[in-house]
Amino acid sequence: MAIDINRYLGSALEPTSNFFGVNVVQHYMGDLLLPTGQLMACDPFMVSLCAPFKNQLPCGKFPFFLNVANNSCDHRNTVATLKFSESSVAAWTEMELDGPPRFWPDGIPDNRIAIDNALGCFFDYSIASFVAAKFEEFQGSLVPFDAKLGSNEPGCFIANFENANVIAFSSGYGDGMYGTYAAYDQEGKICAVVTDFVATP
Repeated sequence: MAIDINRYLGSALEPTSNFFGVNVVQHYMGDLLLPTGQLMACDPFMVSLCAPFKNQLPCGKFPFFLNVANNSCDHRNTVATLKFSESSVAAWTEMELDGPPRFWPDGIPDNRIAIDNALGCFFDYSIASFVAAKFEEFQGSLVPFDAKLGSNEPGCFIANFENANVIAFSSGYGDGMYGTYAAYDQEGKICAVVTDFVATP
């Protein structure tokens, strides 16, 4: 069965949805601080190898959500979402990484983020060097939310700093390459950003 990507990504912004018969529930986890509006989405233990997105996002404090799929076997994060407004979505585009280009075999740019520790995170690029240097110290703090992977509570760890913060979370079914997409409203403004761990290439 083919997946309507625009419809699927749109459902990620809803409080509840259904994905091939599996109920998905959105959970508010906290607010992300973006002092420069330049987002990094990456494996928290691979920050020094990653690049921020080129897309300029609004600056400020914005709500962060995890969508959790509840099936008979377990409960997994399906998408991580950052919302900037409640505007209706007019179009979706893949976010573009600001770094050395990677390409699919057919020559199309590959802007997916690489996850190698079953963890992803969002933070403002202005604290990238600090996060890269400090995240090893957070490993002990990750244990409590790792234990939630088999429960119906989404795993999430938030570290707050003076002017920004980092939100780390489990990446669906673990390691892989995951796409991040920007939702644009009728005025051409980005109203949400979604990293998908399930359906998109």
